Amino acid sequence: MPIARFEYKFSRQSNISLNYSGSTTEPSVTQILPFDMSTNRTSIVMGNANLNPEFNHQMNIRFRKNDFQKGNNFFAFVNANLAENKIVSLNKSYLGRLKNSNTGGVDTTLISETRYLNESNDHPFGISSFYHYGKSLKEKTYNIMLMGGVSYNKRIGYSSTDSLDNIGLKNVSRNIVFNQGLMLRYNPSENLEINPGVRYQYNHTENSLTNRTTNISSWTPTLIGSVNITPTTIFGADLSKQFNQGYGDGINANPFIINTYVEQKFLKGQRGTVRLQAFDLLNEQTNVSRTVSESMVVDSRTNRLGRYFMLLFTYKFQKFALGSPTGDGGGHGACARHACKLTTYLSKNKWIKWF
Repeated sequence: MPIARFEYKFSRQSNISLNYSGSTTEPSVTQILPFDMSTNRTSIVMGNANLNPEFNHQMNIRFRKNDFQKGNNFFAFVNANLAENKIVSLNKSYLGRLKNSNTGGVDTTLISETRYLNESNDHPFGISSFYHYGKSLKEKTYNIMLMGGVSYNKRIGYSSTDSLDNIGLKNVSRNIVFNQGLMLRYNPSENLEINPGVRYQYNHTENSLTNRTTNISSWTPTLIGSVNITPTTIFGADLSKQFNQGYGDGINANPFIINTYVEQKFLKGQRGTVRLQAFDLLNEQTNVSRTVSESMVVDSRTNRLGRYFMLLFTYKFQKFALGSPTGDGGGHGACARHACKLTTYLSKNKWIKWF
């Protein structure tokens, strides 16, 4: 299996890396068994004993550039994959005659049958990218973050309405997803932090066999914040409202999610913390998603665990000490000293917690 890696460091705070790897994926037992193992006679799965393993190429490129003193950072990556001899599905739907166990007669029923093939003439592939840019203003009182990415996937599948057809008609599914987000952070003091933001997603899918194109989009404004009511009492909230468009009938849902908490610190050195959290106060939690496969597009809405409360207790048993316990310049003492310096640096540069 080929593996390659290249990295170039422009400086201690900037570098670029490139990784490549190849791997094989063996067909599963279900995919190679040349007979039907299903108990449902209207949903048949037939394997192919002549299937070959598929070979996958994977490559990713990553770049980062940071300026910790100014509170600025940037990183981006691109991932790509391509499959040779891809194992794809042949989905057949046809009318068949099955014996009715209750009446003893024969009924005409719609039968769904799945078979498997190697795609040797075409190469399914996918490309995804993401970037993140952060900048601090006015001595890190204000922070701006931009993030987003684009992904493109080409999938291949076959379908047929003939029970005797074991080749089918080829369908090429192309899916593009675009994401973009903007988040702000306002931290005027140790006692107040406000983080407004908004996310946008656009999903485009087209199929060559049906010439059907679908588009969905969603906007999600958010507001996250916390305030110190007293030096040891903190109140925080996380609000988000989702606006969805383009899903199938009965799928659209625009939940308004409110999560909040109250936290109290106590004991010597504020080592003890009790937090009462409330999730989804309006009980509107839903998960709307689109799944794109080789032969179909599925829109779904899942009702997840809604409103609930949680009580947490946290106790810190140990605090890092300054310097080396042994007083030397090496060994575990040096590691502890460097870890302490890093912890102190992160605490002084509070904007790092945002990321």
